[in-house]
Amino acid sequence: MNYEQFKERFIEDLKSYLEARGHDTASIDITPTQKLNQEAYDAISVKLENSQVGPGGNFSNLFAAYEKTGDYEMILNHATKLMDEAISNMQSYDANQLIKANIDDWAEFVNYNGDDPRRKKKEIERKIRKTYNEKRKIFREAEKRFIS
Repeated sequence: MNYEQFKERFIEDLKSYLEARGHDTASIDITPTQKLNQEAYDAISVKLENSQVGPGGNFSNLFAAYEKTGDYEMILNHATKLMDEAISNMQSYDANQLIKANIDDWAEFVNYNGDDPRRKKKEIERKIRKTYNEKRKIFREAEKRFIS
């Protein structure tokens, strides 16, 4: 099986395997990716229904493993397992809730009396950054598990 055939079959099979595990998959995309100080590769990303986020990984490595082993099912099962774990451990969020939380924080800031507003603003910004960094750390850990 050549690269294009592998890619087409893999997308279809991964989607059906993930759906069999209960994940509503909107799409699976493979796109060229270039990271700093790394060779270019094709990345695979899974987009879930009603979600802004989803797992991804290095598709070129999956094809290289297939070429080395010739075992399509093993590669597909391994990728399915990793994607399933990433999806199951992914913290979900609702963009509307995040916006509401930010609005609530700003409302608290505007209605705050007695302290320096600049200090209160910095306190709110720290809280927002902390939440963002915690979520980013979780996604990086899931990505490391998928790439390994």
